[in-house]
Amino acid sequence: MPRKLSIITICYNEPDAIKTCESIVNQSWHDFQWIVIDGGSNKEIIDIFHKFKDRIDVFVSEKDNGIYNAMNKGLSFANGEYINLLNAGDCYYNTHVLSDIFEKLKFDDDILYGCTYFSSKTNPEKNFISKNPKQITKEFFILSNIQTPSIFVKKFWFDKYGNFDENYKISSDRELWLRFIQNGANFVYTPMIVSVFDTGGISSAINNQKLLNDEVEQILNKYFPIEYINNIRIEFHKYLKFFKQKDY
Repeated sequence: MPRKLSIITICYNEPDAIKTCESIVNQSWHDFQWIVIDGGSNKEIIDIFHKFKDRIDVFVSEKDNGIYNAMNKGLSFANGEYINLLNAGDCYYNTHVLSDIFEKLKFDDDILYGCTYFSSKTNPEKNFISKNPKQITKEFFILSNIQTPSIFVKKFWFDKYGNFDENYKISSDRELWLRFIQNGANFVYTPMIVSVFDTGGISSAINNQKLLNDEVEQILNKYFPIEYINNIRIEFHKYLKFFKQKDY
């Protein structure tokens, strides 16, 4: 039976998978399909998901070709009106996030995005809340991105404009949001904190920063002239410099 929401959780030997599972099953709103795509984790991790087998609608554990291949595999099983990607290691901010979005807000637009709490297990003093702007334009993605756990996308957009481009290994989400917004998707903001994002993920690892930067440049050059990208960045740095010099 189709649900309002499909939650896709991808995993590969994530030790904090239990945190993600509990975050999902403890939600006060339950009109969702839960899809778990595991990349062939060890028995300890599989046993964690086994504890929640009565709540998981689709469970696949097999070798994949990376995070976006796993996400696309999850999308192939999704029957919800909306899609949310909550990877193993991440979790919802509290137990009523989904009810706040789909019951209180009665969200029924193209794409909803909220704020993200960035959490570091190794350096808790560096935890912070990322507050996205109230309006999203294409230019936003030149300077930043929205974390996948804090965005809810109507499945229509995947069906019509495609899934994640697997040519990108750690930045394909940015390309997908740009693809959707270029084709007219309406991004709606909520000031609520939607998810807790584990900064120990692949895109945050120091040894992946060059690949991340290279992919971002490829993606931006696909959607913007190089001169335009540079001008946006120059104006942004002027803005930052101005406020650093101000004496408040």
